[in-house]
Amino acid sequence: MFKNNTASESNEHAEGNGEAIATMVSNVVDTISDGNVKIKEQLNSAIDQARKARSSVNEYAKVNPWQVAGVAAAVGFLAGWLLKKRG
Repeated sequence: MFKNNTASESNEHAEGNGEAIATMVSNVVDTISDGNVKIKEQLNSAIDQARKARSSVNEYAKVNPWQVAGVAAAVGFLAGWLLKKRG
């Protein structure tokens, strides 16, 4: 019914488990490392897009300063009006 394990069989079993755990840890570390690389790539892409958008907005503001000023005034008026109603 029960199998008698010798000390060497127990050590072999423990070493096998240790190797399996080491493999799993290595896989987890690799997965996390890959995730970090992907996150950095996406972050760099988002930063590039934000810089392009900022450049476009700056260029538009230089070409159409009165329209930008009007929109800014309208947004400020609307924000003030909404905050006044809230308080």
